[in-house]
Amino acid sequence: LEKIFEPQELFCFIQKHTGLSEKEMYETYNMGMDYAIYLPREDVEKAQAIVKQNGFESIDAGYIMAGKRQVIIKQKNINLEGESLRLKA
Repeated sequence: LEKIFEPQELFCFIQKHTGLSEKEMYETYNMGMDYAIYLPREDVEKAQAIVKQNGFESIDAGYIMAGKRQVIIKQKNINLEGESLRLKA
């Protein structure tokens, strides 16, 4: 991910009062990053216009590459991989 939303205040509160690291917060709560839509690069602008027309905010967060399963949050210097990417109940 090259760009992310700022976390909502709730997640900052949880982090402050649990002592979890920023990496643990992204692993556990995804820091409030709600939905991801994966599109061909040429469709991003049109999709963002549709999102905006419907009253929502969106960002072009990054790209997908072939390779091992991981999520790199560049601006936070966080690398999530392995078990941390499993869905939690």
